[in-house]
Amino acid sequence: MIKDFSELNIEEKFLNISLERVTNIKEFRKPERLLCEYICSNILRNPIRCKQCSAHFCKPCIDKWLQSKKLCPKCLQDFIPRKVESILKEDLDDLLIYCVNKPNGCDKEIKYEFLYKHEDSECDYTISICKWCDFRAILKDVKLHEATCENKTMYCLGCESEVNHLQFQEHYIPCLEKSITTFRNKIYNKKIHFSKNIHHRNNNISLDGNLIARQTVNVYNKSGAVILKPKLKLNQCWSWKIRILKLSEWIGVGICDYKTIISKSCTLTDSEIENQDNGCIMISSNGITWSQYFKEDNFQQGIPFTLNQIIEIIFNPILSELFFRIENENKNLTIPNNNVPYFYPVVVLGSTGDAVEILSSKRLSK
Repeated sequence: MIKDFSELNIEEKFLNISLERVTNIKEFRKPERLLCEYICSNILRNPIRCKQCSAHFCKPCIDKWLQSKKLCPKCLQDFIPRKVESILKEDLDDLLIYCVNKPNGCDKEIKYEFLYKHEDSECDYTISICKWCDFRAILKDVKLHEATCENKTMYCLGCESEVNHLQFQEHYIPCLEKSITTFRNKIYNKKIHFSKNIHHRNNNISLDGNLIARQTVNVYNKSGAVILKPKLKLNQCWSWKIRILKLSEWIGVGICDYKTIISKSCTLTDSEIENQDNGCIMISSNGITWSQYFKEDNFQQGIPFTLNQIIEIIFNPILSELFFRIENENKNLTIPNNNVPYFYPVVVLGSTGDAVEILSSKRLSK
């Protein structure tokens, strides 16, 4: 009949090593030296001695004793702890002790210093319970049972949940494929949105959520640039749509070189816009194109837009094009394909009250 010690924690089991469990006790001249004689009468565990009388005790035993009594159990004087002699520790380490699970079939004799580890985590004859059902037996039998337990589950990386192992093979591949597709779509459809971490030198831009930008304070002849995220990469195509919510005087939409705009604290003067010193490629509401990189694209006829109109912008670095569509009118501007690694979408608001809204955005397949 197997014996169940599972209700005892490992410390309690290890504090109950009786002298009868020692298989080489005859090798020691005074085996009683190895016992906690005045409290538990078992083999010493983490021994400590009394300075007054040199009696030895298990540290857990004497700690519990001193909670209610301050005197040494042997000499009845104030207990003053001292380290034990090294020879006592050596004798304890030389003890051979049979495993507490011997009644269940374990025939191992373990040295005192390794007993704790064996009984805590190594012995196959410890009583255990199946992870997935109420089957209870010695550990090695539980391991065999768990391999085929009908309630056994396996973790699916696709849906991040436990699935019965009998259905796992049928479930796993389709689920993982679906998860990969969902992940790709999540990346491809990552929304372009206004950045909240942009500080303007002169103009004040307020954001309603991440999708509406409005200029609330304007300095004459200075426009506020609002950067949108994420960064546009030269191997990815993006599309986004912007609605003009309010137009007082002048608004520009397109892309910008991040370093150039930041160096100007996201504030552009009229001369910087007109003299190709703004880091932007864009069209504006007055029907003019602007490009720092190509003179033939700068200050040319573009597509004018006004209140409530929707502007679709397509960033296509593969064809080196920035494409604009407003209703039935189109306009292409050229994108440099090198030396500008930090392109971002941008909106430039020229006057107090100017406001735009992002309607949609998506990454396009090449």
